[in-house]
Amino acid sequence: SSLIWSLTRAAFLEAGNWFRAHLQDKHRDARVAINLSPRQVRRADITHALTQLLKEADIPASWIELEIPECGIAQDPIQGRRRLNELREAGFALCLDGFTATRLSLLHLAELPFDRIKLDRSLCDGACEEGPVRLICEHLTAVCHSLQIRLTAYPMESEEQSALFRQMGFDLMQGHEIAPPQSILAFQTG
Repeated sequence: SSLIWSLTRAAFLEAGNWFRAHLQDKHRDARVAINLSPRQVRRADITHALTQLLKEADIPASWIELEIPECGIAQDPIQGRRRLNELREAGFALCLDGFTATRLSLLHLAELPFDRIKLDRSLCDGACEEGPVRLICEHLTAVCHSLQIRLTAYPMESEEQSALFRQMGFDLMQGHEIAPPQSILAFQTG
């Protein structure tokens, strides 16, 4: 819809402004993550549309990590792979957002060009108790690291959760325990 594209455009423009003002000189390898909707991911012209936004924002693709929802790829993994390869060739970093292992298989992880995978809440919550879900998360860590894919646990809502996922070898954590949502001004001055 036009509202979603308006928000995506605003995110690209703000990412460019924010990155140039606060990250460019200090953290050259940092990226700003921008979520795409499933409908956006399935657009045949997604790469062209996003590269136009890069030009408008006057930023390189290497500054942006696109968070791609699992359901945006799962309906047609072959077409999804084509779109992801086009985005990768354009220079974007790619994150699979909300991975549950119910829509995409581990084989897809090996075939799709993701830099990072963010686990779905159901896996993260389930891993907090001894049992099969924790074993899945532990083994998923090994698989992702073998494929050179970074793994993010989300949402981290307690120190115990954060400690568990650090112990399992997760690369990144996201959530209230790590950093609660805040405005750009609060982030800049905090």
